[in-house]
Formats: sequence, structure tokens, C-alpha cells
Amino acid sequence: MLLRQVIIEVDSIIALQFAEKGCPSSHLASELVLRIQDAARSFDRLIWNHTLREGNSLADYFAKRVCKMLGSFRSFGSVPDFATIPFLLIALDL
Repeated sequence: MLLRQVIIEVDSIIALQFAEKGCPSSHLASELVLRIQDAARSFDRLIWNHTLREGNSLADYFAKRVCKMLGSFRSFGSVPDFATIPFLLIALDL
């Protein structure tokens, strides 16, 4: 399944601003922000929304799952196996 239109909800206003407008090259996350912006250009339509963490069940699920990964930073190039079903349920609005 190839997604051409995506809505991304984030619970951090700063992360939202970085994704939309970029961040200083001196910022620790600048390389990651550039990768996100590059990936975002691959969609025909991408909408960034700010949401409260409590209102975004997938973000809450990811946050809890990553916290269990011994506190290590993880960057995923695609939807990880542990999130495939929750991601598809949300994408299909089920």
C-alpha cells in the first residue's frame, strides 16, 4: 500500500515547527529534521497537525514502546513491525 496523502499528528509544537520550517544547523536534531523534511516531500499531500499526547493514541503507543527500548534513541525509516496494525487501523479510520 502506497500512501500519497498523509496527516501527521505530533504532540510537540517545537517538533511541528521544526518539521514545517526547519531548525538551525547547529541544533542537535538538525540532521533528523532534514531527513524528515526530505521524506515529507515524497507525499503528494502532507498535513502536519498539533495534538495533545493524550488525544493521539498512536503517538502515545510509540512513546510507551520506545521508553521500553532501554532509553536508546531509535529512528525508523518505515513503520516498525510493532506498529503496523495500530498504524493501519488509524490510517483506515477503524
